[in-house]
Amino acid sequence: LWTKTFGNTKNDEGASILELADGSLVISGFQTDPTTNRERAFIARVSATGNNMWVKLLGSGAQLVKSNGVTIAPDGDLVLTGEIRQSISETKDIYVARLSAFNGAVIWENAYGLFDLGGGTAADDFGRSIVAAKNGGFVIAGFTNSILGGGGFLLKIDEAGGDAVIWYKTFPATDFRGLVTDKDNG
Repeated sequence: LWTKTFGNTKNDEGASILELADGSLVISGFQTDPTTNRERAFIARVSATGNNMWVKLLGSGAQLVKSNGVTIAPDGDLVLTGEIRQSISETKDIYVARLSAFNGAVIWENAYGLFDLGGGTAADDFGRSIVAAKNGGFVIAGFTNSILGGGGFLLKIDEAGGDAVIWYKTFPATDFRGLVTDKDNG
């Protein structure tokens, strides 16, 4: 057995862990930069014996980014979801990024705001869990305050991380923290 520590002296959090077929682990969450106090999405791959394979921080400039969930794409890439704010005064949007499992290179990243889909005023939206859909693309579960009293949402995007949302549904007075596919791949 082994133990591993990540982070620094600021507020850092691991939010999701995933075991890959080779026994390595992928850990995602966020790390607070000790100089700027900006949150950056954190994702790392650690070998089955506890050695760092790679570590990445996502987000730049005034952005605040957190990763709340990670999944494996059908081709073996990693796809994470969370939240992003372009600056401290901005609302949160759903953040999604696809990375190479091999070296952590970012393939694409995008942000989705539910207020942009339905019109109206800006709202806080954040992804908490993500799964690869068997018919292609990714489904994200999370929370939004774009509806009165807030609620959970399910949102589907394509596998290329395009700007268009395939579909979404909100569920008033709920809060989604996890998402799994059933064994029949529904």
